[in-house]
Amino acid sequence: RDLGMAHWGFSIWTGDQSARLTTCSSRFGGRPHRIGEGETRVVCHIAKLGLAPGRYVIRAGLYDADTSWPIARVGWEDAAIPFQVLPKGTEKDNRHLVDGDVMDVEVDWQ
Repeated sequence: RDLGMAHWGFSIWTGDQSARLTTCSSRFGGRPHRIGEGETRVVCHIAKLGLAPGRYVIRAGLYDADTSWPIARVGWEDAAIPFQVLPKGTEKDNRHLVDGDVMDVEVDWQ
């Protein structure tokens, strides 16, 4: 069944789902894709996410390109997709874990 043109997106939340950290959608800077029968692949490259070590979840969705009505969603009405950012064992990562930080911002001190 051809579902027509669609945008997709995802949002990243803290592991306890108390705070949304970001939302990314192909509607903003991307283009819709035709969702036909069979398998369709859409790729999103994230150059630098900047999350501190810890547990997070993703909620994702596929939305009609014209109406923004959801075609399929994961993590909204059902369980979100968990993932973990592992520490590299550095002092900085250890501090992020102890302090409960969610962001790892790269800075250049002058």
